Amino acid sequence: MNIVLLITSLFACSSDPNRATLSEDVGATFASCIESEIRYLVTKHNLMTSFAPCGNNLFEAFSWSPNGKSLYFQLSMTGYIMDAESPNKAVKSVPTASPIGPATWLANERLVLPVSPEQGKTTPRLAIVEWTTPSVHHLNLTGFQRVETILTSPNAEEVWVLGDLEDQQGVLLAVSLLDGSQRPAFSWLKPGIDTVTYDRTQDWLAVGRGQEVTLFARTSGETLGRFAPATRGIVHHGGVWLALEHEGEPISVFHQRAWDEVSERAREREVARTKRFEEQLPDHFDREVKPPVISFAHLPTGRRWQLDSVQGWDFQWYEPTDHYASFMLWGFEHKQFKRNVLLGNMTDRLKSVSEGKEFLGVRAFEGGVTSVVSRPDQPPQQDTP
Repeated sequence: MNIVLLITSLFACSSDPNRATLSEDVGATFASCIESEIRYLVTKHNLMTSFAPCGNNLFEAFSWSPNGKSLYFQLSMTGYIMDAESPNKAVKSVPTASPIGPATWLANERLVLPVSPEQGKTTPRLAIVEWTTPSVHHLNLTGFQRVETILTSPNAEEVWVLGDLEDQQGVLLAVSLLDGSQRPAFSWLKPGIDTVTYDRTQDWLAVGRGQEVTLFARTSGETLGRFAPATRGIVHHGGVWLALEHEGEPISVFHQRAWDEVSERAREREVARTKRFEEQLPDHFDREVKPPVISFAHLPTGRRWQLDSVQGWDFQWYEPTDHYASFMLWGFEHKQFKRNVLLGNMTDRLKSVSEGKEFLGVRAFEGGVTSVVSRPDQPPQQDTP
């Protein structure tokens, strides 16, 4: 799609159904939401926001359609789809029961999402939505107690569903979209999975358990690499980069101002003020928070870099434009802001660091474990972002 049109659409979008005036920032006692500040940081770090910066953006999940023209997002107990290319960025609610997990696009106008059981029943369901019609078809998820993730598979007639059963946690099952029948997705993949993603081009699975992500070849179950600390991994279709989500270093809940925002004397006063405030809090109140951060592993070399300019989670490679990415905003420069769906160009960042150059807001990741095993039948490609 035309990326210029997309950029215009995202900056102009103000279709947030729930506008509010108070900041969600946990440090709101000390700083309210300032729209100009967020717009400055978005521009500084070459990113785009999908919704108004200071809206009441209580997003639970989001997903771009394969062509990038439609954005699914979930607010509280309702799912919506935004037409990112329409003049007014039209938003429609998805005609289903309450979503209980994130949605996955099966095609540009077709998506599947887990929804609550029928009235009087306990079995969660899959809702297959043809959203331009609109029409909805439901399938029961027999035995599921919770649904975490739905993945598309090479077989267009089934999806892979990660969730908890009555007697097992973190199980990946293949579910037929025709009759709802279920079977283990892979005989070699053991339960106890926390996160899983799949890249169709490389035919690789990235499986997260605890603080480690393991990269597998889907057909053989061969281990291709291990990465820690990491809770979730997302393979770029080129087979060169693996985005990793993990916890960052702890920072103050109430004092998140960057050091260069104020003078040294003003900073000392603000830190002292924060300390006095924290001393008055009950013991069970958290004083620090570990922001969700994103790093990138270069698979041909095993080198890894952390994105320090912006923090977030639910990372997704944006399919229509190579090396673009989208994720849920936590904050900029380790300062928390309201949630938003960000979109940005990772090309220059990845190219620069892989060539040994510096780039604003990206630093070498120190420590951790990166173990990469090349496939003899498909060695890692050279970097070409």
